[in-house]
Amino acid sequence: MALLFLLIFPLTLALARRWLGHWEEALPLCLALFQVVLLAATNLALHLVGWSLWPAVLPGLLLAALLAFVVGPRTGALSAFPVDRRVYALSALCLVVAWFGQGLVHDDDYGAHGAFQGQFLRGEFPPHNPFLPDIAVNGHYGHDLLVVVWARLTGLSLFTSQFLQTLLLQGLLPVLGYWALYRWSDDRKSSFWGTFFLSVAVRVGGRAGFLDTYQNNNPLAQLYFVLTLYFFARAWRYRRWLDVFWLGLVLGGYAVVYETQFGLACLASLAAFAIGLQWNPQPLKTLTQGCAVVALALALACTQGGPLTDLAKRLVSGHKVEGKLGHAAESQEVELRFPKQKLWQIRSSHDNQASVEAVSDRAWIYRSQRRQDPSTGYRPFWDMTILGLHHFPLFLCPLVLWGAWRRRDVLSLWLITFGITGFLVPAVVDFGPYYESEWFRWEYAAGLPLAGALGIWLSPMLEEALQSSRLKRLMALVFLLFCSSNAWVAGRDMLSSAAARWSQGLSIYAGAHRFVTSQPQLFCTQDDWAAMQQLRRLSQKGERVLVNAPDELWPNINFGSTLACFTGLYPVGNRKPLESDVGGQWPFRLRADTRAFWSCGDLRLLEMNPVQWLYWSPDEAFYPAVLPGLISGVDWKAVGSRRLGQVVRRWPSWKLDTEARPLEVTATLQVPPGLRSSSVYPVLARVSNDSGQALSDGRLLLKIGSDREDWLLVPVSPPPQAGQEWSASIPLAVPYEEGRVGVNFAWLDAQGVHPIAGQSELNVDFSQRLARLQLLSVTPKGPARAGQWLSLTSRWGSSQLLQEPHLGVRVALAAVLEATEQQALRPLLPGTGPGLAATVPNTSQQTGRFVATSRPDEWELTACSRLPDAPGNYRIDWFVAPSYGCGLRLRGQTLEVLP
Repeated sequence: MALLFLLIFPLTLALARRWLGHWEEALPLCLALFQVVLLAATNLALHLVGWSLWPAVLPGLLLAALLAFVVGPRTGALSAFPVDRRVYALSALCLVVAWFGQGLVHDDDYGAHGAFQGQFLRGEFPPHNPFLPDIAVNGHYGHDLLVVVWARLTGLSLFTSQFLQTLLLQGLLPVLGYWALYRWSDDRKSSFWGTFFLSVAVRVGGRAGFLDTYQNNNPLAQLYFVLTLYFFARAWRYRRWLDVFWLGLVLGGYAVVYETQFGLACLASLAAFAIGLQWNPQPLKTLTQGCAVVALALALACTQGGPLTDLAKRLVSGHKVEGKLGHAAESQEVELRFPKQKLWQIRSSHDNQASVEAVSDRAWIYRSQRRQDPSTGYRPFWDMTILGLHHFPLFLCPLVLWGAWRRRDVLSLWLITFGITGFLVPAVVDFGPYYESEWFRWEYAAGLPLAGALGIWLSPMLEEALQSSRLKRLMALVFLLFCSSNAWVAGRDMLSSAAARWSQGLSIYAGAHRFVTSQPQLFCTQDDWAAMQQLRRLSQKGERVLVNAPDELWPNINFGSTLACFTGLYPVGNRKPLESDVGGQWPFRLRADTRAFWSCGDLRLLEMNPVQWLYWSPDEAFYPAVLPGLISGVDWKAVGSRRLGQVVRRWPSWKLDTEARPLEVTATLQVPPGLRSSSVYPVLARVSNDSGQALSDGRLLLKIGSDREDWLLVPVSPPPQAGQEWSASIPLAVPYEEGRVGVNFAWLDAQGVHPIAGQSELNVDFSQRLARLQLLSVTPKGPARAGQWLSLTSRWGSSQLLQEPHLGVRVALAAVLEATEQQALRPLLPGTGPGLAATVPNTSQQTGRFVATSRPDEWELTACSRLPDAPGNYRIDWFVAPSYGCGLRLRGQTLEVLP
């Protein structure tokens, strides 16, 4: 396979040179189209024959695609070396930033992408949720699939393949962007300045442009963006069906990479074709070609997988999605409602916190409009939280549109249509409970093309100023520095982080082994690395592994993703996110049966969620677990301090969805009066057989609440005979949500679920007891300086905590501007006004513990927080929760923050 591709690439390059006339355009275009064709051919082959026959089918598909280079006349020869050499400096800058940036921290949204890549490499397709494998994932997967293709063809690791692929794509973006603009205008200067603004002057939130969007799906998505722009310019200028074909092919593949930008590109292409008809000498042919492009793109998008294919299938079948955030986030199902119920409003979420924070830090002009928490629901699209993310590209858009119309510049109109549509679509279309809150993706999709159009419009003025007097040249340079300030801040942050890593003796990139073991967020040690390699050799495709996962905080699911990445297995034992959780989080919480199992080691507790492997880690950061020797039915192998357990007992197949006849049996639970959510308690369970016959072999089913993921299967051995009673201590896993929770009982055997008598109730009230805490004092450790981190030790008075054995909590601090009146507290009310929280506790939660002091009924709790940037008197409020979440807000004491 590798030799075949070594032969195909030079052939592709030679054909591209024949088609284009010179190497400087042929080489980047060939490299880019090779990725597009490789992804499209692989995706088609997998849908047709799967991974097993992929090596045999893929070469034929690639060779067929190469014939498109031969068809049709070649483009007229261009002048020798027409490229503006400054674009290569932009390309080198993007490449260097990608090189350093990838070596500093794991990929953005690594919890998803690492696991998907591991699945594909192991031979799984189409993708399923790696943590909830019974749920098919309908989101975009093009980036992950292309990384895996690289790994399969080269034999390199997934990490190294992604590293090299990102470097290639980031280096190509400015050069291809330049050629896309040059193919339209034949003007080197406007092509360069358009590319310059696309690369470093986009300025949306904390983003600069091509330069710093090197993580996640972004490099491949931007590659499709510039290729779409390139072939649109060719199709409009030359009106050849070959260019129309390539434009439709690139657009169709766009959908499986980023469906957001695919829709915008289709709308922009159709609108630009329609707008430009009045200036085109062949209007009918142009309109026909525009419709053909969109038809081909939609046909591919609706048949090649991803969210649009899923949406098309549901439209045909009439299937409706569940409509809950937890399900939508895990299946990534897109909904379409037009017009949306809250018209002209955008749903904000915690996911965009970093982008909003970046505005106040990097764009001083908007500091007075600072909004630190966009999670309060819906905002109109003209709110400064939204507008404050943008800069000149959006605000000068009317002038740029007027200039493009006067020049009859259809390519600029394409860019402007793309941008304006991207800005307005989330305000008029509802994409469902999950995708509706991903509004920053739309804001960046709006800012990128608007920046390119602005660069084209400003190019004559910039060139004139740079060649004029010293004063005008200085003013032009200052303006360019201001427009690209995000790029300099990003570069500064990256270099400082790189220097810190060098000082610790860590290289920028030294392969997958050293990279994952040097990232503390991945929890991967040398023993873990060795254990994962061994587990991959011993396991079979599609098997499931249960890990005593790290502490229940949503980024900590990265360990499970690393395990899935390097083994290709499914790390299970997780439950769907709660409806009260922040949108976009992966399922980091544990199921009730998983928590119960790790408290005692009885495999029968996992019979609703059977696994083939157990992965045991003794590290303190991992969930408390029984010793491997206490778990029967498992064949254990030691790898350093880790233990790999292959489950050898046979899992029964229970009929949980089959209703059977009621039985004359009664069940009861003896539970403590007050419980803490997410904890496990030993409780006494009784089963009384009031019937005249013995119970068949089965399990006691505890239907705790209405969510099946909170239910428990309890082994009853031996089943009670007629008139007898069985009793034993069992582990009760308390649900995550608080309040009074009902418990119903059933008997589960080979016939199905038999209703039985008995009912119990859990009073989950730990937060209510925390609410009775009285703050006695707060002692800062060190001076309280504006913009600095500060640790505070607090003393609380309460006798309620004496009843609770689990005193570990999630804790966060919120600095609140002191108000003259004592305003009633409302949870998570954001902003910087009086009585409003200036930070988001959900993003800064840390592990804390109430520690008993020498005085009775007094407890001590320590936490740290970043203080506000502005000095003044602040009240430091405390957020305390039994597990990860918003928690309970407790009024704090006033603290003077010094300059």
